[in-house]
Amino acid sequence: MNLIRKISLTLLLLPGCAANLAAQNLPVEIEAVAVPSQLLGHDVNVSVVIPQGADSLRYPVAYMLHGIGGDNSSWLEYGDIARTMQRLVDSGEIAPMVIVMPDGYLSYYSDAADGSLPYESFFTTELMPWVESTLPVIIDKATGHTPAATTSIGGFSMGGFGALTLGLRHPDRFGAIAALSPSIRTDEQFTSEGPQEEFDKQWGRTFGAAGKGTFLPLEGTTPFLGEQGKLEVADEIRLETIVPAEKVNGVIKAMLAVHPYEEAAYDIYPVEQKGKKEGIGRMGELPKAVPFREFAEMLREKLQLDHIRLVGDGDKLVKRVGLCTGAGVDFVSLAAAKGCDAYLTGDIKYHEAQKAVELGIAVADVTHYASEVLIVPILQKKLTEAAQKNGWNIEVVCSQENGQTFWTI
Repeated sequence: MNLIRKISLTLLLLPGCAANLAAQNLPVEIEAVAVPSQLLGHDVNVSVVIPQGADSLRYPVAYMLHGIGGDNSSWLEYGDIARTMQRLVDSGEIAPMVIVMPDGYLSYYSDAADGSLPYESFFTTELMPWVESTLPVIIDKATGHTPAATTSIGGFSMGGFGALTLGLRHPDRFGAIAALSPSIRTDEQFTSEGPQEEFDKQWGRTFGAAGKGTFLPLEGTTPFLGEQGKLEVADEIRLETIVPAEKVNGVIKAMLAVHPYEEAAYDIYPVEQKGKKEGIGRMGELPKAVPFREFAEMLREKLQLDHIRLVGDGDKLVKRVGLCTGAGVDFVSLAAAKGCDAYLTGDIKYHEAQKAVELGIAVADVTHYASEVLIVPILQKKLTEAAQKNGWNIEVVCSQENGQTFWTI
């Protein structure tokens, strides 16, 4: 008997419960399902929200993580998450989904550095497979997992930290991240938190490992601890953090400036980032340089626009062109820094246009709608192919509405 049928049977045994839920079309709430974990050595309580009619349909899945002091019931109790989801479904703002809320303890949803609580490993290698094999979620037949496009993760405070770290460390598993008031801090905030026992309890085992440090102060040194010529043993905590490669030297310099030891011990490990790193914009080059005015006229015809707002010298020769669809004028300085002669986007305002003139880059406001509508039939084709490949019974339709909100006289 699967979990859904067990839930249905339980509801039928409660007089009027099933009928009442069905009448309100509310999702089913299960407050505590015990998910076994070999890694943690005990069961983990997980709360679940499942849409009505889940016996015959499969849904996207959202993992919602609680903050410090909470547990697997927090989102049910304080967020009223089942009713909130149904309200948004009824208004057409979201699609129905399965929501999974595990007890995260004080783990920060990471593997503890001292090995005492490998929570991230539990989440990705035990909890997610349990969800895929037990709950009515969409499964990619090629991988046997929930596709990233239908899997999201969110959380509050400590849960926001967990959503960020799990989502960013596993981009192949999560397609969306929502970090609500995430518990993230600067290096200065981390190091200034106290007292020591509270730091050790909350952060130490997650970002560092307690141990013994040994060192022998030599002649001519002024040791912070111990004496010259005598082996010193001290309680220490190894702290770990992730640093962008371009900031490594600055971080080392700052660390050495405040470290009390005359010779601080530290290691640097390069982190391999899998997958392609792509930005929101694109750059390309025309076959030959043309005046900006001529290039803009070509754009107007290709995009079937009555007019295009232009910024900059119409006679400026344009060869390298930057593009950001929608409202991408915030990146005009970056486009100029990348050597673009012209930049295409939408929703340009007065002060942003002035900035472009100062930078010497020509800008074409091709409208928000026209810059994005070209991708719609391509997305339709890809989604249709994905549905056919995975056996999803859905039809993907392109809207025929003209999304140009503005008109001119």
